[in-house]
Amino acid sequence: MTYKIATGEPVWTPLFNGGSALFAPPSSRAGRKAYAAMRAAQEDQPDEQDEAWDAFQAVLIREGLRDWKGIADPFGPGAVDAFLADPTLFAAAAAAYVDPWLAAEQEKNGSSGSGNGTSAAPMPGKRTAAAAKPTAKTARTKSTPPKPPKAKPPGR
Repeated sequence: MTYKIATGEPVWTPLFNGGSALFAPPSSRAGRKAYAAMRAAQEDQPDEQDEAWDAFQAVLIREGLRDWKGIADPFGPGAVDAFLADPTLFAAAAAAYVDPWLAAEQEKNGSSGSGNGTSAAPMPGKRTAAAAKPTAKTARTKSTPPKPPKAKPPGR
């Protein structure tokens, strides 16, 4: 899916069998709400990671969904709940809308150039670490004979 980020215009996204949905580009607000829903689901059911993931996806889909065509029920608030409850529609919307957004977010987060958040400036500080100081003697190997012991002075 390609988002028109500069204009923020919704985009018709094919789902399956001729059905398509009109999605607005995910906003920062929608992302925050989705992560909050995921955290709440994890706190409620710590052993159910699938529930947390579903909560995350459902919020993003609900926030972005603007209309649909080729789906039997007319678009509306109650119909959105039914859309999200249908496993086939939910999975298709997640794959077509949520997954591309997550991929773009991961790519964006992984390409930061420096610690202060701007990629134009180089990272501050030294580029490489200094060599480590030697602290231990080199161990003998089999091929190196040991040094003979020093002789004791006579008479003592």
